[in-house]
Amino acid sequence: DPVAAIQAALPHLSTNGSIVVADFGPMSGWGPARRGIRWWLDKHAVKPVHSLLASIPGTVTTSHACHLGYSSITRIQTPPC
Repeated sequence: DPVAAIQAALPHLSTNGSIVVADFGPMSGWGPARRGIRWWLDKHAVKPVHSLLASIPGTVTTSHACHLGYSSITRIQTPPC
């Protein structure tokens, strides 16, 4: 469960620390490399999670529609003290 893992890690970050999650999305612009990279991500249980991350307090998502097909870069920051 990626959300539970991130929530468990947040208290262990230093002040103003953050976790950054790159969500690869459909990788539509990766051409022939897409198949091999998707195989590797699937083999290592890497799945798109950006829709789940919105439930975590402190989440700031920046969506990207770049030529490589990233769907989002998400930064989850520790709550201010």
